[in-house]
Amino acid sequence: MRTLIKDAYVWSWCAKTVENLKNNKFNYYNGEFKKRDFLVDNNKIILNFNINDEKDINVLSFKDKYIIPGLADSHMHLAWTSEVNEFCDLSYCQDYNDIKNTLQRYYDKKKKESKNNEYKGAIVGLGYKSFNKEGKTILDRFKLDELFENNRVVILSVCLHFAVLNTKALRHYDLLKYENEGTILENVCYYKNENELKNSNLIRGNSVRILNGIIKELLVQDIYLNLLSENLNELLRIEKIKKLINQLIKTGLTSVQTCDQNVGEIYNKLDLQDLLNMRIFHTEFSNFIFEYLFKYYDINENEANCYKHLLNSLQNDKDRNLVIKKLRERFFFYDNQIRNEESNNSYNNKNERSLFNCDRIKFFCDGSLGGKNCAVYKPFKNASDEINANYGDLTEPLLLSDKLKIVKLLNLRMEMHSIGDRCADFILNEVSDVLKNPDRLIIVHAQLLNKNAIEKIKQLKVLISLQPSFLPSDYNYILSYIDNSYRECSYLCKTLMDNNIIISGGSDSPVEVYSPIKGIFDCMFRQVAHVLPLSFIEAAFTDDILVEKKKELDDNIKNIKSIIENSYDEKERLSFAEALAIYTINPAYLVKAEFFNENNKIKLGAIEEDSCADFVVLDKDISKNSEINLLTCRINQVWVDGKVRYSNLACE
Repeated sequence: MRTLIKDAYVWSWCAKTVENLKNNKFNYYNGEFKKRDFLVDNNKIILNFNINDEKDINVLSFKDKYIIPGLADSHMHLAWTSEVNEFCDLSYCQDYNDIKNTLQRYYDKKKKESKNNEYKGAIVGLGYKSFNKEGKTILDRFKLDELFENNRVVILSVCLHFAVLNTKALRHYDLLKYENEGTILENVCYYKNENELKNSNLIRGNSVRILNGIIKELLVQDIYLNLLSENLNELLRIEKIKKLINQLIKTGLTSVQTCDQNVGEIYNKLDLQDLLNMRIFHTEFSNFIFEYLFKYYDINENEANCYKHLLNSLQNDKDRNLVIKKLRERFFFYDNQIRNEESNNSYNNKNERSLFNCDRIKFFCDGSLGGKNCAVYKPFKNASDEINANYGDLTEPLLLSDKLKIVKLLNLRMEMHSIGDRCADFILNEVSDVLKNPDRLIIVHAQLLNKNAIEKIKQLKVLISLQPSFLPSDYNYILSYIDNSYRECSYLCKTLMDNNIIISGGSDSPVEVYSPIKGIFDCMFRQVAHVLPLSFIEAAFTDDILVEKKKELDDNIKNIKSIIENSYDEKERLSFAEALAIYTINPAYLVKAEFFNENNKIKLGAIEEDSCADFVVLDKDISKNSEINLLTCRINQVWVDGKVRYSNLACE
């Protein structure tokens, strides 16, 4: 049935913005709310219509309501976010005592739930922030031993780039063999000097090396997957993902670009059963792709030249297209070309109404700012403000070139994690040498960028996926960890847009909250303190916390003037239209879904003739008095693909 949307104020991009987008110009965004009716016909928006008889049409009046295009999160971890509640949340802990008390409560809960009031399973903490306010490391292996000696303890950082394990966990995962005279393992950390040992009340004795319990990068991912398999079966994971998707929709999200480990099969199943309710654009981790190919070609992935060996195997394989087909089937890679092919195979027979898409893979090229292991040119400062020799880590320094060549042969797109300026330069140089003209390569985060990198991003037409809500979280890191000269080239927004670079907004949830309205607010005001909007509070919190969070919001609104005055680098603020663009039309470019190719009409991110019927109904004009209205607006309805996916009846 067709639906007539009447009496609403509908967001319209101005003619210059639309024309610029069609001419690949991304430095001018403007528009306004206009009173306008439109028709939802199947899954498309029709502006030019003539209705003589409304009997066969569902009519909805949205008087005094405001309609914006569907909102997108261009970088999050959907599956990971859905699983956070299964473990102990440490995201609010500020020091050792906070962590100790929170872990104890989690242990007591698990103990109470278990038989015989005894719990021998793993104690898993998520959301750990590794340094206290003085910049000192909070946890190591032996501090965790003091808390829980008889249970495995695994504490995962907020960014999932590193974790801390106690001795029992190190033994369980067979890592203690790398202590003393054993082989040095990449991504396993050791006490560096006698002072570190002394601080942990240890004496080296005859030991050559002692593990400090900190592990990094791919090793963390492997252990996290192991923990998931222990605690969650597939059915439970599916239920958690479905529940979270419904919460995401309540915040106004109609699509997410999610990077998860080996979850494509679950998204595909939900899509085939018409249970997704929102658009999912999935990015697979590159290590899973390479593991599959190593097994296919019977290559030992531990050998020194395994990637060169794999590259040669692919280049010389006459049946390479068969390999690519099998790889795509295994990881559920879809693109428009494959989707349109006729085939009885369910993999190739995805129809145009599919809400699931996957056509790119993720590389982690450095660490995190909070972990002091992103790759920078100017070394991190230590707690006493003295410069040490820590320049962070490049995680792909010798292998990226071969990996890029392999992915190019596979005809897959790439997404690169980069936070430090040295990492951004490294990626751009490698891409320039190997790929020449990359197909919409995405750099995620890009918190530190120099002028040379910005110029190269323009030349290579690289897309940037920013997380505006990182700024309030990272503000103390900016002041305490990085060289003062970085203040002029960090957390850029307006500079990138003015340079005709496509920037898109995301949350990196669960690192930050999955609220596109908050992202728009953070882009516009760049305040250094977090403020949660009502739209997120009502979607994410249960009754016991709801009252507390609403009171917190009321207090923030009373003090909103001082909150937004305390901002970071005001010249990087975006206007409302610019901020809305990076959560609507720009994310569509990242997934190659901005236009219908046959007629060059806008497909996603706008309410235009023939656009996909993805839109959000609000109770306030968020383009005016935005510092208040963004925080207090309510989501009345959310439409995805021509269907109502959420309706807040209390607000209608």
